[in-house]
This record gives sequence, structure tokens and C-alpha cells, in this order.
Amino acid sequence: VDCDLRGTDLAECGTLKYYNDQFDRLNSKKPQPLREANLEHYFVTTSLDPFIERLAEEGIGSVFTTDSILSHLMTCTRGSYPWDLIIKKRGGVILIDKREESGFDLLTVNETSDKPPNPDDDREENTPHNLAQEATMVDHRFCNQILSDAAGTRELEHDHPFYDPETATRQPAPVAYKYRKWNVGGFTVVARCELNIAERKGGKELLGVAHCLNEYDPKKTGSDWRRELKDNKRSAVVAAELRNNNHKIAKWTAQALLAEADTLRLGFVARKVTRESEGHEIFGVQKYEPSKFANQISLTQDNMWGIVLHFLKAVEEAGDGCYCLMKNPLRPQLQLYEVPEGEFSDSDSEE
Repeated sequence: VDCDLRGTDLAECGTLKYYNDQFDRLNSKKPQPLREANLEHYFVTTSLDPFIERLAEEGIGSVFTTDSILSHLMTCTRGSYPWDLIIKKRGGVILIDKREESGFDLLTVNETSDKPPNPDDDREENTPHNLAQEATMVDHRFCNQILSDAAGTRELEHDHPFYDPETATRQPAPVAYKYRKWNVGGFTVVARCELNIAERKGGKELLGVAHCLNEYDPKKTGSDWRRELKDNKRSAVVAAELRNNNHKIAKWTAQALLAEADTLRLGFVARKVTRESEGHEIFGVQKYEPSKFANQISLTQDNMWGIVLHFLKAVEEAGDGCYCLMKNPLRPQLQLYEVPEGEFSDSDSEE
């Protein structure tokens, strides 16, 4: 692929907190209870981002999107669940959006397992949608809990682009937004990327991405974290998660690469009681270097950008208009449909 793989930073916004290295010494024999966090998390789509709107007006790029959308496209061959995206092309500019209220930002659970969650499971908390809501909530709480309140903050160049103290009812979660661009096969791709952790190591300031894997029922997943982590078999747990959650982990890795993160941290969080989806415990945190971890899971930037370029060329050939890119729910196939302008407005989404 003819691509500038490193990309270029355009702007940085937001505030980060530093990692609490006490979690590196967390003993799986004595897990730490996961605490609630009353913070606001923003899932602003491309077309509603004022910073992206400004960059588009300045003619900075020809394709605009976010890292969550871009990483999903880059790793879509690993997933099995259906999804859709909205694409608008006008005057040589392509904008890739998600539908509001589509559930696009929910974290899937065991999507790539031989026995994925059953929508008709006799326990409602173990259905795919409820597991996704639980995983997303757990991920937010984990990412906040592993930060130190005593180590200060890392302030970036610009203020948080979505937080308004006059109207907000909650403080924003510590997040850094990096607006970056890449030259890809004749396209200039601009994306908003996220980082959610800072670290100090050897006098250097490192920025990273943190997420957590979560166990819900060892009998259904075939992996008992309490036993395996207790026996120092973390590699076996990671191997099982790479089988069961290959798409999700690949997306997180792609996002770390897009943001040019220095570190990728994965936590291990399990339910306190298997039959209850509220209480959870943290069993440990593993640190990776994004590029090395990408090699470990056979995720190459050439392949990632090759998928994106193939998709962009298809949209370019289709001409100006509004399109819906859909993952076929029954087959590993993507389909691009032209739709009327305004087909997926907020009112339509609510209906």
C-alpha cells in the first residue's frame, strides 16, 4: 500500500491522568474490587465533531472519520456480527459516520468464539446485547480506576472538544484526542484518535491506550480466570481471549497504532458472582508495545490500510451521494447501498 504508515499529528486536545503502577503488582490471589465511576464518556461521531468540521473547511483532508470507525474497517475480516456505517461523498470529500443509537461503540463479548453468546440464553444477563453493555461499562470503570489521583495530569494543547462545563452534569473521563492524517493511495485520511493513559518511564512521558477483557461465565467460555491466573497462566488466558475476542482485541490494537500510542495495557476483569452482572474484580494488568503485539496477532499495517483503500476506491467510483456500508449478517460479505440523503437522521434512528 502506498501509505505514510506513521501519519502526522494535526492537533491534540483534552487531559490525561497517569497510570497507577500499583496495578503492576496486583496479585490475582487478592483481586481488587472494581469501583463505579461517575464520569462522562463521549462517543461523538464524525459529522458532529466541531474540530473535524473545521479541518474539513480548511481543506486539510479528503476523507474524515474516527479511530473507532477506521479500526473497525481495518479489522472487519475478523468479525462475525452485523454492523453498518454511513458514508457521504460530496465534492471529492468522503465523510464516514456511524448511526446514532446504533450500538456501534458497544464492546462485543466472545464474538469470535466457537460458542458465542446466545440471544436466547436462559439468563438474560448473558445475551449478546446485555453482555456488550456490561463489557462497555466495565471497560470505562477499569480505565478510570487504574489511574492515579496523586500523580497530577497531562494537559494537552487544546481543551476537551466536547465538554462544556456550563451544561455538563458530570466531569469528563480523562481522554486525549489526537487529530491525525495519513496519505493513503491518493487519499488524505483525517481521523480523531483517542488515548486514555499517560505514564512516566525513565524520564520520558509515554501516552497509551488501556482496555480490559472481561470474563462472565467460565462454564460457557471454557476458561476459568481465577484458577488460571492464580497458577500464573496469564499467557493461556490471553491465548483464549485471542480466540474468543479476536476482533475486539485487533480493533484496540489498531486504534493504538493509529494514535501512535507508546503502550497498550489490557486488564483482566471478572464477575464476583457468575450469575450477577454488576459486581466485578480486577485480577491483573498486562502491558504491551502496540507494534510488537500487532505482530503477535498477525495484524499488519499494510493489510489494515489495504482494506481501507479498497473501500475508499469503491466509494470514489460510486460518485457523490449518501451510502450505507453493511456487513451481511449471514455471510462474510460487505455491501454498499446508495440511500436517500437524510435517510439516517436522528428521527429515523429513534423510530
